[in-house]
Amino acid sequence: MYLILISVFIGFIMVYFLFFKNSNSSTKKVQEKKRSITDFSYKICLFGNSRVGKAAIVYRFVDNQFSETSVPLHQVKRKTINLNNGRSVALTIEVGNQTVITDSFLRGSDGLIIVVDHETTVEQLEELYQKAQNLAAKKTAGGKVVIGIVVNKCDLLNPNPDLSQSIKQICQKHDLFSTEVSAKTGDGIQTLMEEFANKIYEIKSNL
Repeated sequence: MYLILISVFIGFIMVYFLFFKNSNSSTKKVQEKKRSITDFSYKICLFGNSRVGKAAIVYRFVDNQFSETSVPLHQVKRKTINLNNGRSVALTIEVGNQTVITDSFLRGSDGLIIVVDHETTVEQLEELYQKAQNLAAKKTAGGKVVIGIVVNKCDLLNPNPDLSQSIKQICQKHDLFSTEVSAKTGDGIQTLMEEFANKIYEIKSNL
């Protein structure tokens, strides 16, 4: 009788440890799968003058939300998208104000988007671009910082031809990414982030 009980107990212990081992193995596989969900991770920073809609662009892209009231972005936002080649990239997005940008803002960044609107003057654009260049030049660890220029509030239909011409000249001269979007309507927002992420991938792949 005792031998039977001992055999049953030993069998129970063996089954328990076998199950526990398989469970741990499955958990590790799930964790590894989660870690490999995205192929790349890019940090993108948006900066520009006040009230041009930097935070609004991010809220629209990540949460598909828009507020007529200016809502500062006090935390980083994250979203995963697919590149043209089908590979996935996790985007970490931060927003800064032109007057308080520091070197630490760009630390670890892969892309820097200058955000303007139709009220931005040519002089302000040139100042913003010069600052972006200076910041990008200081960021040596991790490779090149890709710079782009985005005009927000294209839904207002009040074009600034001088600004448009200046953006065109700067982008052609320095091979920069540029586009127009509307955080209010959502027009161009998803395309902006997808095309900019592809631009980053293209440049980094050729380094």
